[in-house]
Amino acid sequence: MKLNQFALAITAGLLIVSSSAVASPLDTSELTVRQAKHEQCLANNAQNRARQLKQMRDSGLISEALPEFDPKTVITQSFSGRFYETGDGVNPLTQTLFAPAIYFPPARGADRDTKYTLIINDIDAPPPLGIPSFLHWFRRGLSASCGRPASQSGEDVRFYFPATPPPNLSNPAGHRYTISVFREPASGYNPSQLEYLLKLVSFDVRDFIQRTGAELVAASYYTAAIPAEDGLLSPVLPKLGGVL
Repeated sequence: MKLNQFALAITAGLLIVSSSAVASPLDTSELTVRQAKHEQCLANNAQNRARQLKQMRDSGLISEALPEFDPKTVITQSFSGRFYETGDGVNPLTQTLFAPAIYFPPARGADRDTKYTLIINDIDAPPPLGIPSFLHWFRRGLSASCGRPASQSGEDVRFYFPATPPPNLSNPAGHRYTISVFREPASGYNPSQLEYLLKLVSFDVRDFIQRTGAELVAASYYTAAIPAEDGLLSPVLPKLGGVL
């Protein structure tokens, strides 16, 4: 699929306002209390880490996209100013056109100077691309934060590309998008280790870990689907091959 086709698909999405919400915002008493203190993170405790890891395992993403790992922090995700639970669905026509706000407290055992990498990828991109995972965002040099989004720190290696899944008649849940946070090596990345990211389309987390020595410390995900009844895009995206 060519870039101008992607642009057309996104432009068409901008013209539509979905008639129904795709998911409910995250609503936990803990997060509500912490937000009153201007803290957007869930507490980095064993219960929250285990809960998020279980959600990732239950989704199949640990085996399909990510290796088994020992979580050391917990991710909170916000789209268009609303917080969503791990695994919730969001509407790509209205909520993912701009990068999500990602928050997380410092990883266990990390100091205040520790830097992190944020990666978002779609593991459900079907043919014609025929790739196992499409890289939507790669941002390095993040600082853990529960006040302003951690994702606003650091710098892009691959700029954010919005989710553009097609209207999916066979799978209304849509595509799964993983949000992975890595603890960067203490010495940082060798520039040559990241050069390949500028060229690839498909992204393999295991290969990235092996190449760089980065440590996976947290993972979450969301789903995105364009309702088939949403007018303009129903006949447009299948013809364009919108699959991301």
